[in-house]
Amino acid sequence: MTKLRVYQLAKELKLTSKDLLSLLHELGIVAKSHMSGLGAEAVQLVREFFAEQKKPAAKPESPSEEEPKATRAAEDAGKAVATAKPPKTEERKVKEVAAKAKKKAESPRKLVLERLLTVEELAKELGITLEQIDSVLQEEGKETAPSKILEVETTMRIASRFGYEVQISDSADDALLRMARDANCARKNVCPRAPVVTIMGHVDHGKTTILDEIRKSKITEAEPGSITQHIGAYYVNTPQGDVVFLDTPGHQAFTAMRARGAHVTDIVVLVVAVDDGIKPQTEEAIRHSQAAGVPIIVALNKIDRAKENVGRVKRSFARFGLIPEEDGGETIFVETSAIRREGLDTLLEMILLVAEMADLKAPRDGPAKGVVIETRLDKGRGPVATVLVQEGTLKRGDVFVSGTVSGKVRAMRDDRGRNVKAAGPSQPVEVMGFDGLPDAGETFYVIPKGRRAKEYLASLSQLQREQEAKATPQVRREAVLEPLTEKEENKLRIILKVDVFGSLGALKSSLLNLATDEVEIDIIHAGVGSITKADVSLAEIASAKIIGFGIGIDPQISAFAKQHNVEIKLFNIIYSLLDYVEVLVWKLEKPTLTEEELGTAEVRAVFSVPSAGKVAGCYVLSGRIVRDGKARLLRGGEEVYNGKIASLRRFKKDVREVQANFECGIGLHSFQDYREGDVIYCYHIVEHAPDHPKATDAQ
Repeated sequence: MTKLRVYQLAKELKLTSKDLLSLLHELGIVAKSHMSGLGAEAVQLVREFFAEQKKPAAKPESPSEEEPKATRAAEDAGKAVATAKPPKTEERKVKEVAAKAKKKAESPRKLVLERLLTVEELAKELGITLEQIDSVLQEEGKETAPSKILEVETTMRIASRFGYEVQISDSADDALLRMARDANCARKNVCPRAPVVTIMGHVDHGKTTILDEIRKSKITEAEPGSITQHIGAYYVNTPQGDVVFLDTPGHQAFTAMRARGAHVTDIVVLVVAVDDGIKPQTEEAIRHSQAAGVPIIVALNKIDRAKENVGRVKRSFARFGLIPEEDGGETIFVETSAIRREGLDTLLEMILLVAEMADLKAPRDGPAKGVVIETRLDKGRGPVATVLVQEGTLKRGDVFVSGTVSGKVRAMRDDRGRNVKAAGPSQPVEVMGFDGLPDAGETFYVIPKGRRAKEYLASLSQLQREQEAKATPQVRREAVLEPLTEKEENKLRIILKVDVFGSLGALKSSLLNLATDEVEIDIIHAGVGSITKADVSLAEIASAKIIGFGIGIDPQISAFAKQHNVEIKLFNIIYSLLDYVEVLVWKLEKPTLTEEELGTAEVRAVFSVPSAGKVAGCYVLSGRIVRDGKARLLRGGEEVYNGKIASLRRFKKDVREVQANFECGIGLHSFQDYREGDVIYCYHIVEHAPDHPKATDAQ
C-alpha cells in the first residue's frame, strides 16, 4: 500500500506540516520531514487522535480538596528526589572546569567597530589572510581588492565565518556605522513573507521556460537566443501562495551572478534536464547552494523527452549528498515538463511546503533594508537597480545608501513594469534615483530624512574620497597610447561596454580566461552604457577592438568608428561574443612550423666553375630538388651544412627543379667543400595554423 506523506495528511487535517510533525513526535511516530511517508497504522492513529479531540469532553467529578494537595505533594517530593544533586567529587569538579573552559573557547570573540574597515584591515583584525576574505567575497559574487572598504553587513558576515561577533561601538563617530546600528534595532509588526526562490541549473536545461510557464508570460521570447542574460526578480501570485523567483543565467560566464542568487535566497530550485543529466554548471549551482546553507529542490525537467532516464539521473545526485526521500534521504525531487506544464503545480506545492517549514517572517514597519540584485545604466532614466526588499517598507521619496552610492527613490516599478508607491518584504522592485551604479550584491539601506540624512551622506562622500585615494592607481594614459612593441604583437586589446553592471564582471573574467600562452588579452577599458566617441578614439590609438554586449549603438558613433577604421562588434548572446574573441585569439597565435622533405641527391663529382667556384655534380635519388629550396648536406651521417640552394643546373642551363633519376649540378649558398658520397637533402618549411572549428565566425 502506498504511504501517505506528512504534508498530504496535514492538508487533510487542515494543519500545517510543522504542527503535524510536532504531534507525530509527541505520539512517538518517526517522521523526518514533511515529505516522510506514514504507514497505515500511523495514519489511523493520528486520525483517531483528532476524532477523539472533536468529541465533547465529559465533566470531571469534583475531587476533594485534600486529594489534589496530597497528589501535588507526592509529585513535588518525587521531583525533588529526581533533581537532587549528588555530592560533588573531585572528578565532577574537573569535568565542570573543563566544560566551562570548552564553553569559553567556543564562545565567539568580539570585534568592536569604531569605523568601517577595508579588506586588508579586516584581515589584520581577524588574524587571517587576504585570500581567506577574498574567497568569502567571491562566494557571494562580489569583486574584491585590499583597499575596498567593506560595508557593515559584509564585515559581520565575514567575521561570523571566522568565529567573531561584531559590535558597533556606542562612541563610533562614523555616521554610516550608526546608521547600520539603527537599522539593526528591533522592529515591530513581524509578518509572514513570501519565500525567495532562485532557479539554477545548466544552460538550456529549461530554467527560464519553467519560470515562464509559472508566470504565464513570455520571458524566454524576450531574451535573445532564449538564454537569460542577467538576474531577473519576479513576484508570482499562485493559488497555493506568493513566491518570489530569481532567474539566474546558466552559462559558465555568470558564476558570480549565480553566487549572488544563492546568498539572497531561501530555497534553490535546481533544474536538470533528464536527457542531459548533471553538467558543470549543475555542480557549481549545488556547491553555491550548499555553501550558503540553502535547501535544494531538484526539478527533473524534460521528462517528455527521456522519462526512462529519471532513475539514473536521480541516483547521480548521491555523490553530492542529495538523496531522494524514497531512498531514505531528505531531498525533494519533482518530475516536470515545462513545455507540457506537467509537474509545475507539484513544484510550487513543494516550494511552499519547504517555506512553511522554514517559517519565514520579516518586519514590515520601519525603514527598508534590502539587497541590490542587478544594476544597469538606462539611457533615459540614468542608473537603475533591481532591489529585493528584505525588511521594512520602501516608499517613493525615501533617501537611501547602497555601498558607496546614495540617492532618493524617484520612482519604482514591479517586475511587470507597473509603477508602485511602496514595496514590502520579499518584493523586488526596479528603483530609479541612484546617483551612481552600486555593485550588485550590496546592501540597500533607507536612511532618516532631514539633518541626519545630510550627516550620513556627508560621511558617505568622505568614504568615497578615501576609497578613491586608496584604490590601486589606474594604468597611465601614456602607457595605453604607447605604440605596440615587438613583444606585444600577440596582445589582443579590447574595450568592453555592457548593458548591466552584473554582466561586466562576468564577461571580463570570461574574456581573460580565453588568453593563451602565446596571446595575452588586455581589457584596456570596461564600463556600463553606450559606446562613445571617447571609446572609439581610445580604440584607434591603442589598436583595440570595441565589443558591446546587450547594447545598441548610435548611428553617428558607428559612422565615426568607420571613419577612423575602428571595428565595433555588438552581441546579445554570450556564446557568440566568446566565440568571436576566441577566433581573434586564434588568429594571433603563432603558426606551428614543420619541415617537409622534397628530395635527396648524391654528390658523385665535384666541378670547378670559374664564375661560381665549386659545384657538386649530383644524381637525384628521390623526390625532387628545387632551386631556392632549403638544403642540408650530410657526410657520413653527420650534418655538415644547413642553408639554401643557390643554383641548380642541368646541361649548363638554369632550371627550377630536377626530378628523381636525373643528373644535375647543385651550388649551395656560401659553401665550397663538396666531397663525393655527400648526400644533399632538399626541404622546405610549412606553416600550420592552429586548428579552430569556428575560424569562419570572425571573418
